[in-house]
Amino acid sequence: MSAKAYRFVLTCAALGLITGCGDGRGVASDLNGVTLSAGGAGDGSSGGADTGAPADDEDDEDDDRGDDEDDEDDDGDDEGADDDGGGPSGPALDVGHPGCDDGECPEGCVPPEHAPCDADSNSMDHALGLGCEDELSADVSRSGNSAAVAVTDGFGPSEEWNAVEGSKLLVIGTGLAASLIDPDPEDPFLSCSDDLGEEYDPGATLPEPLVATAVDGDCEEDPTLVGTGDCSRTVGEQFDQGGDANDYTEVRIEMAVPEAVSSLTYSFAFMSTEWPVFVGGDYNDMFVGWLESEMWTGNVSFDETGSPISVNAGFLDFQDDTAEMAEFEGTCMSGHAATKWLETTAPVAPGEDITLVFSIFDMSDSIYDSFVLVDNVQFGCAEGQPETSPAG
Repeated sequence: MSAKAYRFVLTCAALGLITGCGDGRGVASDLNGVTLSAGGAGDGSSGGADTGAPADDEDDEDDDRGDDEDDEDDDGDDEGADDDGGGPSGPALDVGHPGCDDGECPEGCVPPEHAPCDADSNSMDHALGLGCEDELSADVSRSGNSAAVAVTDGFGPSEEWNAVEGSKLLVIGTGLAASLIDPDPEDPFLSCSDDLGEEYDPGATLPEPLVATAVDGDCEEDPTLVGTGDCSRTVGEQFDQGGDANDYTEVRIEMAVPEAVSSLTYSFAFMSTEWPVFVGGDYNDMFVGWLESEMWTGNVSFDETGSPISVNAGFLDFQDDTAEMAEFEGTCMSGHAATKWLETTAPVAPGEDITLVFSIFDMSDSIYDSFVLVDNVQFGCAEGQPETSPAG
C-alpha cells in the first residue's frame, strides 16, 4: 500500500468514515479545469452572492512556482468598483489602524485612508484592500497552481469567516480552492485532498526569498542580522521535521511603504484537514507570512510560543472532533480544525520598498489540504517585533 493510500485509510478509520474512503478519491485529475461557482471572473461582475471566483489574472495557464509568476496591473483595475465595498458585512472586527487607540495615532504617524473597492472586483489586490483608486498601489502576483488561489466573500455557512475589509477576501491553499469554497455536496470530506502536481513541489528548498534557516540572534537587538535568514526563528524546526515542501502556493505583494507609518498589518485565518490525525507528526502543512523589509526578514505570523502557523500551533479555536460543528457543516473542514480571524502586525521602515509573501505548503506529502484566508492589508503606527493575535 502506498503512503498516500495508507494515510487515507488511517484518517478515515480514525474519523469513523472508512465506508467510501477506500477508492483513493480526492486527488484531482484536472487541476486547471475547475470553475468556481461565482460569476464575474475577469469581467468585473459580482454575479450576485459570491461563493468563490478565480482571482483575475492576465495569464492563468502553466503557472510555475519559481519562473512564470502571474502579475496583474493593479493601478486603476476594475474601474467603477463601488467604493463602499458592498456585499456581506462580515464579522464584527476592529479594523482600525494598529498602534492607534480610538482613532488617535502617535504624533507624526499618519496611516493612509482607505475605502474598500472590492464589491464588483475579483482582483487579488482589491480583495486584500490594496490598489483602490487614488490609494496605495501594489504589484500582486501568484505562483503555484492557478486553481489553488481564489477570491471569495467568505467560507462556511456562518459569518465567522466573512471578509474583514470590504466584501471579498483571498483564499490560498495546498489544494484546489474550489474544494474548500464549493465542495462536492455528496462527499465534502474527500474534497480537500488534491495533489496539485510535481511541478509545484520545491522539496527541501523554499522559493526565494523564503529560507528555513534561522538568524543567529535577535534581529531587533542586532539589526545587522536582518537579511541573513529568518528573524522569527520559527520556520526551521518544523520544516526540518517534515523534510519536503509540496503543493507550494503563494501570493506575493511588492509595494512602497507610506512615508508616515511604522507597521504593516493583515488579517488571516488558517484551516487544515491534517487535524486531528496528524498533529505532531511529519505531515504538518504550514502557512508562512514572509516579510522582506529593512526592519525584518522572515516569518511574521506565529503563535505566542514561537510556533509557525500549522496544526501544531495555538489559535485553533475551532476543533471539530465530532464532525458536528455548525461552522463547518457541508464543507470539507467538517471533522477538522481552523483558527478564527487573526491579525499579524510587523515593523516596516517609512518609504521603503517591501515584499510580503503569503505562502502555504504541504509537508512530506501532497494530499490532505490546508488553506489560509487573507484580507485587510494595511499600514499603521505599531512598534516592536512582529506579533499575531486574535482580530477584533
